Amino acid sequence: MTPARRRRGRQPSEFAALRAFARAYLHEDFTREYGSAVHAVHAFAADASVQERAELAADLAGLAATAADWPADRLRAFFTDTLGAAWAAPTADVVLQMADAAVDRRERGK
Repeated sequence: MTPARRRRGRQPSEFAALRAFARAYLHEDFTREYGSAVHAVHAFAADASVQERAELAADLAGLAATAADWPADRLRAFFTDTLGAAWAAPTADVVLQMADAAVDRRERGK
């Protein structure tokens, strides 16, 4: 891995599971349907396979680590412009809460 690559963190193309989740669950009506991004993760986890939940958890945790020092507008743009979501995470902490929700659901096997 090059030094420049290490500084940038993971690339958008490396977040395939998160992109699919964002487009399917973080749509214009997601707050009416799920109430929050964490609840959207729980809804996804209820229907997803163990592998799909693991992939989403890994993508969310990876993004949280990558975005920890990003300004809020960059994180919002990543969700809306890069992932195609209608909702944007306000902070990396919220992304980490989503990752925890996916992991929690995965570990319980539900």
